[in-house]
Amino acid sequence: MASVLTNPDKLIMGLTQRQDYSELLQKFRRSYVVTGSGCWEWTGSMLPKGYGRFYVGHKALRAHRLAFFLAKGRLPNSTDHLCRNRKCVNDEHLEDVDNRTNTLRGTSVPAENSRKQCCKYGHPFSIRNRKHGTSRLCRICERQRMLKARVR
Repeated sequence: MASVLTNPDKLIMGLTQRQDYSELLQKFRRSYVVTGSGCWEWTGSMLPKGYGRFYVGHKALRAHRLAFFLAKGRLPNSTDHLCRNRKCVNDEHLEDVDNRTNTLRGTSVPAENSRKQCCKYGHPFSIRNRKHGTSRLCRICERQRMLKARVR
């Protein structure tokens, strides 16, 4: 099983210097279908987390990163799928962002928590109401827990 390259600069740059580039482009274009939503859904090999995998020789690349390279001429730091479809390789649906931005735009637990405006009891997550060292622990709730513990 080939490893997936997350930074395949040398491999791709080497291909752009040779005749293999047109073959690579043709093979890539045969590996997706255009959907009604405008996504170019990858139909080739897939990674376990739902991203497309594209082989160049014995090396595997993430298909959406290769799509970004083919369209923009450079590899992205971290690619955000604006359409939220991991199979999509449409370069218009891909944006080069840092890892933090990519995570916070998603639907993961950290992303969902970052969007919360108040604790589960309705107290606001303002700067003054956050416990020091964390952005998700409410001072009011912490104070109430401490008072209950003292009463016992």
